[in-house]
Amino acid sequence: HLLYTNPQTMKLTWLTKDDGQPVISTGATVAPRNLEVVAHWGFDVFFGKHAFARIGWAGDFWNSIYEQSHQGIGLQVNLIKRRRPFYVRVIGGHSRLRYARKIGQATNEFGKFKAGKKKFKAEKINMYYGSRTHYVEGTLELAVEANRHLEIFARGTWQKAFAEQSHIYLWERREIFRKKARIPLNDQTEVLQNGVPFRGNIIERNPLFFSVGVIFK
Repeated sequence: HLLYTNPQTMKLTWLTKDDGQPVISTGATVAPRNLEVVAHWGFDVFFGKHAFARIGWAGDFWNSIYEQSHQGIGLQVNLIKRRRPFYVRVIGGHSRLRYARKIGQATNEFGKFKAGKKKFKAEKINMYYGSRTHYVEGTLELAVEANRHLEIFARGTWQKAFAEQSHIYLWERREIFRKKARIPLNDQTEVLQNGVPFRGNIIERNPLFFSVGVIFK
């Protein structure tokens, strides 16, 4: 998935509720990234030969928090019927993307504390910054059936965001049962980008994005 994030210096701090003192904090220069390798699970339910409904979910393999779900309806046409099938699909629907970059690993010298309705106690806690965004979208998909169980596809999608909320994420390390919390920005969160308070999206805005991959059937 082609997804652009620009280089930037970020600092995250979780503060005490009563007097706003730092509990844990970390900061680093976030390297630019143009690509996320993700796995996608989903299925199409057909109504007749051409119309179908699609439900799917995608997640990343490393480095980031990437979770995307989508639902839509579409039409499919097979342009080559006598030989290897070549499908053209047009889909409209809704998607929700939750994406965050790891900013760094904080050392917890404060001790036990509560965040996002969970109690944290680990000495090392990873801190992420990102957002959850809802989109309406339209997709054009081209797919070649390599065999009965495998398709190769190229997909272009236009998206329009209509709701967004920024978050920090805390994830314990070096614990058997590692707690994880997603926390909307509030009075206990301090986010700085290049030394300036920041509440925006770290993804470079682009209404068009492209994906390529294989589908196992």
